Amino acid sequence: MPGTATVKAAKKTTTKFNKAIKAGMSAAKASTSYGKKGTINNAKKAFTAVTKAASRINKGGKVAKKGGLRKIGLAIKKVLK
Repeated sequence: MPGTATVKAAKKTTTKFNKAIKAGMSAAKASTSYGKKGTINNAKKAFTAVTKAASRINKGGKVAKKGGLRKIGLAIKKVLK
């Protein structure tokens, strides 16, 4: 139609929690906990671990003492500080 202005939808900003999930998944991919370095064998299991860790840290919980979850937790903590 002539004379109608097109309005571009505003781009949604990424939440801090989602940025933390992204950082956690990168850490999971870099570690050997969920397959060889650079690959994730069980994506569902890895994503579950990352989201649970992010939720725990977001609520003020602690990072795991050792293992793959610690690497994930430390990456998440950098974003959620």
